[in-house]
Amino acid sequence: IAVDVVTYNTLMNACAKAGNVAEARKVLEEMERKGIPGNVVTYSTLMSACAKAGKVAEARKVLEEMRQGKEGTGGDGEERHSSGCGDVQHVDECMCKGGQRGRGKEGTGGDGEER
Repeated sequence: IAVDVVTYNTLMNACAKAGNVAEARKVLEEMERKGIPGNVVTYSTLMSACAKAGKVAEARKVLEEMRQGKEGTGGDGEERHSSGCGDVQHVDECMCKGGQRGRGKEGTGGDGEER
């Protein structure tokens, strides 16, 4: 049985549900070492892990990783990191699911808007 991005995303989702950001990051690192590119689900799941753990700043860091040089396809035609998913609203949705809405970047209401 071949291990692919879906397999790794499933493992990362288990880490996310447990709020274990460090293990979720290790899964992504292993994927990269093995030449398996992450996709939108991969990075969204990592943001969810951050949300569950209350790590808003780290979720925003993941968002930036998505935006910087990680767009396009993995050569198999599957779209990766589409800009529609990598936006502040998505991070806020993740934070809201993790009970963190309103606890975003200091000076904001969690939606990136200055207060």
